[in-house]
Amino acid sequence: MSSRAKRYDTIAVVLYVLALAAAVVELFYKPFGFGPLGALLVMAGLITSTKHRRLGALAVTAVGVCWVIGAAVAVWYSNPLY
Repeated sequence: MSSRAKRYDTIAVVLYVLALAAAVVELFYKPFGFGPLGALLVMAGLITSTKHRRLGALAVTAVGVCWVIGAAVAVWYSNPLY
């Protein structure tokens, strides 16, 4: 494995972790503000590297589920969605 491939794998993992952090934030604070950001980070990670597909699948699931739950909680408590 070349150093370039290792670098791309590292970048992909960092993007996935940032997407998971965005998922946690969107769960509690403005889901339509951080949801698209998390989705873009996951897509960039999936394009960057194919090695960590399971972490990418976890991040996609977390961003989607937290987006829906965060929006429902925001509507329930009359908080802003974005």
